Amino acid sequence: MKKINSKSLLFLMLLQCFFSLAQAQVITGKITDVDNLPLPGASIIEKGTKNGAMSTMDGDYTIKLKNPDAILVFHYIGFKTVEYSTAGKTVLNVQMKADSEALDEVVLTVGIRSSQLNAVREKREATTVIEAITPEDIGSFSDGNVTDALQRVAGVQIERNDDGVSGDRVSIRGIGPQFVKITMNGRTPISAGNEGKSDFRKFNLNVIPTEIINGARIHKTTQAKEIATDIGGTVDFQTLRPLDARYKRGKNYFASVNLRGDSDSEFEDIDFDTRISGVFGGKINDKLGAAVSIVHTDDNRYRDESGMRGYRNVDFYEDTNSNGVFEDGENVYEGILIPATINNAVRKDNRKQLALSAAIQYKPTAKLEFLLDYTLTKLEAFSDRQQFQTSLSTGGDNGLLGVNNFFTPESLVFNGNNLAYIDAAGADVSRVNIQNKNQFYTNNTTNNILGLNTLYKESDKLTFSFDLSYSDLDFFQDLTQITARLDGRDYDNSAISLDLRGELPQFGLPDEILDPTAFGLRSAAKRHIRTNGYNYASRLDVEYELNKKVKFSLGARSAITDFEAREAQANADDIYGDYTDEQLQQFVDLISYDNYYIPGDFLGGGTGLDQWINIPGNAVLDLTPGFNSLNGGSIFDFDKPIDQLVSQEGDLQFNPAKSYGAIEKTFSTYAQVDARTTVFNIPVVLNFGVRAINTINESRGFTGVEIVDPIAETSGVVSDAIYHEVENSRWDVLPSFNANFKIKRNFNLRFSAAKGASRPKYRDMMPSNEVEYLDPTSEIFNPSSPDYEPNLGTSLYRGTIKSGNPKLEPYSAWMYDTTFELYSRNGGAIIGSIFYKDIRNYIGRQTLNDQAYPGIEALGIAIPAGQEDLLFDISTPINITNAQLYGFEIGFNHHFTFLPGFASGFGLRANYSFVESNFDGAVGDATNGFPGTSKHNFNTVMYYEKYGFSFRFTAAYRSNYLSNLGGIGSTRADEAHYTEGTTLLGINLKYKITRKIQASAGVSNLTGEDTRRYIGDDTQNFTSYFGRTPTWKVGLRYRL
Repeated sequence: MKKINSKSLLFLMLLQCFFSLAQAQVITGKITDVDNLPLPGASIIEKGTKNGAMSTMDGDYTIKLKNPDAILVFHYIGFKTVEYSTAGKTVLNVQMKADSEALDEVVLTVGIRSSQLNAVREKREATTVIEAITPEDIGSFSDGNVTDALQRVAGVQIERNDDGVSGDRVSIRGIGPQFVKITMNGRTPISAGNEGKSDFRKFNLNVIPTEIINGARIHKTTQAKEIATDIGGTVDFQTLRPLDARYKRGKNYFASVNLRGDSDSEFEDIDFDTRISGVFGGKINDKLGAAVSIVHTDDNRYRDESGMRGYRNVDFYEDTNSNGVFEDGENVYEGILIPATINNAVRKDNRKQLALSAAIQYKPTAKLEFLLDYTLTKLEAFSDRQQFQTSLSTGGDNGLLGVNNFFTPESLVFNGNNLAYIDAAGADVSRVNIQNKNQFYTNNTTNNILGLNTLYKESDKLTFSFDLSYSDLDFFQDLTQITARLDGRDYDNSAISLDLRGELPQFGLPDEILDPTAFGLRSAAKRHIRTNGYNYASRLDVEYELNKKVKFSLGARSAITDFEAREAQANADDIYGDYTDEQLQQFVDLISYDNYYIPGDFLGGGTGLDQWINIPGNAVLDLTPGFNSLNGGSIFDFDKPIDQLVSQEGDLQFNPAKSYGAIEKTFSTYAQVDARTTVFNIPVVLNFGVRAINTINESRGFTGVEIVDPIAETSGVVSDAIYHEVENSRWDVLPSFNANFKIKRNFNLRFSAAKGASRPKYRDMMPSNEVEYLDPTSEIFNPSSPDYEPNLGTSLYRGTIKSGNPKLEPYSAWMYDTTFELYSRNGGAIIGSIFYKDIRNYIGRQTLNDQAYPGIEALGIAIPAGQEDLLFDISTPINITNAQLYGFEIGFNHHFTFLPGFASGFGLRANYSFVESNFDGAVGDATNGFPGTSKHNFNTVMYYEKYGFSFRFTAAYRSNYLSNLGGIGSTRADEAHYTEGTTLLGINLKYKITRKIQASAGVSNLTGEDTRRYIGDDTQNFTSYFGRTPTWKVGLRYRL
């Protein structure tokens, strides 16, 4: 009986559960604002429970109630929170009203899914094809700088500052950093380029920490009214606007403080550096508000790197029968490409950064608004590099690569036309130069950006916007290099070998590289570079809405950029004479302690070069008191014209060949029509317009001379220089057309056609010639020296002449794009694009090798006696050819809210882009790619967000790409260089401990992906390797 009752009871319980589930109340509806526009991402909470849902991109929602006739709470940022009873209802539509007093903080809270929804919404509503990074995404996780956030964007590739002399930079759809415009609040800052002396049109994004940024837009297509129409696209960063921020209920301020530790190391070596930031803002009333964000960082990084430099073409003679004599009929390998120098370095870098962004927003009336904003970035980067250098290309009869040398067959291996292996033991003569160096420098970069924007809405139809801005750049480099050389000719030269056939180079070296007494101090050199620049700009935009369907836009912009780069240098022996015997002995004593070896396991060990002698650079400077305090004097007084500079004896000497400046004035005007219409009953939003740009470039520079001593590894300045100034002017007319066909409510089809233009490098337009020949005091010219070279014409030594070209045409391109956008009801999207760019007037360096000196008639400079047969490599930038770039993108973004329970917190975003490019004609050996173009690019973000916990896993892959374009006829220093593809993984965790405290942890470059480069589009032709480690991060955020 008990058994039967138990079965009956179990049956009744199951039946009750079934009916309870079957009768669960489900509420559906739509959430809109007072204009009946949908509110995507609104939260719906069943009052008194944790049961909730979120509205779709169309404002629709569905929620299954836990309790019958429950009360639903509707919340949307910037709108009044409302509550409604569900008693007797299955459909509940809600209209919400905006209320500034009920706003919540968007900058610091909201979360991953909301950021995805807002980014999709911005993309959906934009006139052109864009990607958006919202405040929630750019500030919620522990990104080091804005490149970490950009790396997650579809169609965007990042080039990291692996060499430590440039910066993190961005490419869009395969177009490199030179062609991508970076703006802040629609204004163009000045970049320090590469060490403040070149590539000023490439912006270094590592100077912008994420803490001062409130969002970004990546423009893949353009329209006439945008200030930047570069062929690579635009990235515009926005800073905080205090009256537009979200405030907690009953509060008129917001604030947060963040403390973070970063460690660039392997996991077992974690040692966190400090990063502290804060955001503070508020409003006095609805008319006046102010905000400031600030960040300070102090971090350390350690890197190993190895690189091949100074490529030369060499003829190799093979002793085929190994009888010790080269005979007629034996093999000759002509024009083999070899690195003249192998440079290995251990880097210790320290970066201190201060950055802030401040804004005051004032709305005196409903028609008038003022926004004054200021951004400061100040970066001090110190680098200490212990270098071990092997020079293969020493001249003279005893040099390993001397013209009379020959090799046994097993001592040489070639990969096509490139040297893959060389063993000095199989050479007839085998001498090379081995040098240890300590190079240390500080790069200080300061950028200021100040702007005032005035917006006046004269009526519902007419709007005026006027913008004034100022930005400046102050860059200073203080570089010192100490060089020591393995002395004597009695060490075993035959122990030298170089094997480039693997992932890493393999070295064979003599035992004496670890003997301090075998090294002699050769030189101390110092260099200062200072670059100052400023930019003034003004812009007026007028919009007139003719009716609900047609809007006219007119505008004009004027800007002036003025910058100047100056360089000065000196060698200690030019001022103090040769080192005395006492000083040389003091140097040996300095390096004779056990702790003066670099740490072992260089590049992880196994290369044959685990460690070498550490050169104590600052201690060596004490041997020549006063040398370290040289500063160039009035050379860096920018109130004095560059053509009036005079070097002072006993100080750094002005280097006119490396000093130049330019003033670039631009005036542009545009007209654009935006219209709404229908085509075959399909709603269409379109615009067409034209932008006309006048550019005046006034360049100034010198034909100057620098002398080099390849034996002593020193350089100097010849005082004779000829000053040049040149001006050129041109107009560019750039039409554009964009159309967005709204096929369905959730399906857009876009078409775009526009012409863009990008200016040449400033350096390429200089009216100057940079001449470099041999130092007449070099051992090369000493008949009693083993380095004596009696015939320069048949040696490997070369002079160089680098000329500018003020007549360069700008790059231009017709750009076409077709994009489809399919949006799901819960805010997801599938987006695909096909694009094509027809690029004209591509600029490259035409290099003529092994040329006789053009003569004093051509350059105004005479070369010293004894160098008449020295051959020169002469290069000049020219408009080489045309190019085509084309490809497609496909993107997927979805939130798995349809999954039950905890699984509804998952989401996935994935993007793939394919880019192909080619030139009409061969450019060096780079016939199969455009600089910065990776054929395959993939990035994905998988995330989970629920119960106050957020998790994000990121992966970014890019395939091999051309990183440096060679010039026409060039097979040496201007050889095309490639970078191997990488996959970068990252993990971020975030947990809300309390309403005010949030903890986070993460790691980027999880697997410690290194960077490897090669030449000749063949990964076996190794050129350089940069070791990298993961970056670990922990943080704590407190919000008021």
